[in-house]
Amino acid sequence: AERAGIWANVADDTELCTFHLPSRVRRGALQLSIGSAGEAPFVVRRLRQAMERLFGPEWAPWMGGAARFRQAVRGLSLSRSEQEARYDAFFEETVDPRTFKARVLTAAEERSLLSAGMGASDPVEGGGAR
Repeated sequence: AERAGIWANVADDTELCTFHLPSRVRRGALQLSIGSAGEAPFVVRRLRQAMERLFGPEWAPWMGGAARFRQAVRGLSLSRSEQEARYDAFFEETVDPRTFKARVLTAAEERSLLSAGMGASDPVEGGGAR
């Protein structure tokens, strides 16, 4: 197949493969992929299942909110470091670092982050991801 320029994927025999497909978790625009180059597909399957639990369905609307926030930040004509500070604040406010639960900002919270650039420091106690 390789000499003929034909792509081949034989999942059970990596020597016969000319390419490998990663396992994918999709939550709206968020795509997480993992692979093992065909060496341990059983591990990949279990890790994908763990990622499906870790990144729940709330990540699809969160990605939409993140895209809107990015566009709003880009419209502010800020320096790159000021943009990054806003993005850091957005992530800290909306994603719980212990559980990876995500939430969409309210319009008021988004305005606050856009105008001040910083939200509460604790994502759980300060109104962050729940």
